[in-house]
Amino acid sequence: MVPAPQKDLGRLSAAFLEAGPTAVASLPVTLRRPTRRHAEHEAERSGRMRSGRL
Repeated sequence: MVPAPQKDLGRLSAAFLEAGPTAVASLPVTLRRPTRRHAEHEAERSGRMRSGRL
């Protein structure tokens, strides 16, 4: 896991507050498919399956 750069934390916090809890809660759902697809492509390339988690 890679943390957000310190300089971006304020902007991220402001965006999450403005978006509201429903939008923020839907973010992991929205990113699940491309994250899983990336993990599968990496498994094809390297022969190792990672979890595909964010």
